Amino acid sequence: GDKSTSVGPMWGYLAHSEAKLSKVPYRPFTSDPELQDLTPVSSNGSVPWLQYGEPKELYDDEYVWFSFFSGPKRQIPLFSAHAYRKWIRFAKQRGVDVGYLPADRGEFNADETTIKLPHFVKFEALTSRVWKLWKEWVYTEWHHYVDKVFTTIKNAQQGNTRYKGVLYFQLPSWYSIRGEWAKKETTYSFYSYEGQLVTRTERLIDNPEYDILCDNVVLAQDLDYFMSRPWLSAFVHETSRSQPFMGFHFPKHKNLTRLEKEKYVAAWNRTVYLFNFKAAVAQKIAHHYNKPFGLFARPDWFYPVKPGPAGTVSVPAFKEMWKRTISLLKPDFVATIADQWFVGPKQTLGAVWNESWASLHPKQEPGVKLPNFGQ
Repeated sequence: GDKSTSVGPMWGYLAHSEAKLSKVPYRPFTSDPELQDLTPVSSNGSVPWLQYGEPKELYDDEYVWFSFFSGPKRQIPLFSAHAYRKWIRFAKQRGVDVGYLPADRGEFNADETTIKLPHFVKFEALTSRVWKLWKEWVYTEWHHYVDKVFTTIKNAQQGNTRYKGVLYFQLPSWYSIRGEWAKKETTYSFYSYEGQLVTRTERLIDNPEYDILCDNVVLAQDLDYFMSRPWLSAFVHETSRSQPFMGFHFPKHKNLTRLEKEKYVAAWNRTVYLFNFKAAVAQKIAHHYNKPFGLFARPDWFYPVKPGPAGTVSVPAFKEMWKRTISLLKPDFVATIADQWFVGPKQTLGAVWNESWASLHPKQEPGVKLPNFGQ
């Protein structure tokens, strides 16, 4: 932005960006062209089955390895000759002689006749040690790329007194917590569906789904690394979720209201792991590097309706979701989408907001103010 007005970029993108590179009309779970996949359609124009199975079912079911939480590894656009050369060099520097880029056979079409790989790409068994090294390479390459982008922005804004640095805004399923942070015990709290407060002390790494929910190479966002960077100033952590939720099935014998469904999702084990437990560790990491940790307060349902009066939550729903995340984590600040998206029956967003904020900080003036992150 202009030196006289820019306050800094908000960053939330991640490594898997193949959807932006393809014009193939393959839509496993949405009609949104922005979410297309590179797998080509079959000769009759139908969506192909992958070796792992039917794409939409893979995204929707409870098998977390290939799902909304973990997009296919092929989505990382690294199958190029340039990437191949960098990968070979990276491996050799670590004492490994490998002459190809690995690919996961299960993520490609079940029909062998529709698959064409570059000569430097080879299907590799998931048990191979090559994948562990490839994972570190992806993280390293992505870190270097992001560093270059935001260091360039930071340098370009020298002399701009309004510039506050980069604000990281992200969902908990889209960043990684690795190494020692994953092995440390952390105390966190959540509310059961019935509203009972539960407090536990656990380690992230002990979850059987840790590799997917917390160390996902497709996303390549090592939170400790990024929080340590001088160009990053603060973290806005999502608290957003909305039914239906991938892999979650509501009790069929109950006629649940929308708010009741939201409460079921909020108390689900994967939701608690991501939005309560993982967020609590993320807050520790941010504070370790003296970075403010904020939370996002959702004023609309997001799915399946679009923004506007029809998609806004009720006052009780807003308060309920605030209670289940923001009140427990007690962030340094809170952010939200434009308040015109919130249309309560008797209250404006401002009134509900002030009341909610006061419950966190009773000694402060009402309202939420963005902190001064520094240069």
